[in-house]
Amino acid sequence: MENVRDLFISSKKFKAEALNVQGYSISEVSKGKARKQSFREKLDFDCDMDMIRNVLEIKGRVYAYTRSSRVKALFVSRADGHTYSCNEIFLADDLKDDPIVNLMEAQVAFLIAQRASMYSDGKALFMDTVMPKLVVKSGKYNWPMALVFSVTMSLVYSRCFQKPQFIPLGFVIGMAIGLCFQEHWYEYEGVSEESSEDTSASE
Repeated sequence: MENVRDLFISSKKFKAEALNVQGYSISEVSKGKARKQSFREKLDFDCDMDMIRNVLEIKGRVYAYTRSSRVKALFVSRADGHTYSCNEIFLADDLKDDPIVNLMEAQVAFLIAQRASMYSDGKALFMDTVMPKLVVKSGKYNWPMALVFSVTMSLVYSRCFQKPQFIPLGFVIGMAIGLCFQEHWYEYEGVSEESSEDTSASE
């Protein structure tokens, strides 16, 4: 695995979508799914499912990467108060030397940092490395999208209830839904490409 610190070095803000791994879908493993034999049969590696269930019981999370209905990787994130860590990774044999794993690591590291950022005392660790604080920056509201939702919801409410007084309610609800499409950008606090180069030079 590459230097863990490289996973969260960025000189620019980024969107969460930019970390998606092409060809693979990521999902959280629920307690119910972890109990199912059908899920275990999709794993392309050996894994202690009792351990997975125990992690989920104590507010941990398990992220699964799937391709062609097969689970190719599991990342286990444990929770200790507001400290979230990922030190256990299970990979299919055909992924162990694949550079795409680095992209998976970057995405899971972000998800752990994002969870920790919800608390003032939150801390994120990836492979025993303490991650810098993740900072979210909100972009402009998408007013055209909000207007589209407002008009749509106004029409829906007026037709469903057949009373004009429900049109303003539909407009307000539609506006609220539309404004949820505000863009969000992220960056790791105190980490930049320049600081990475300085560190490399000192080494």
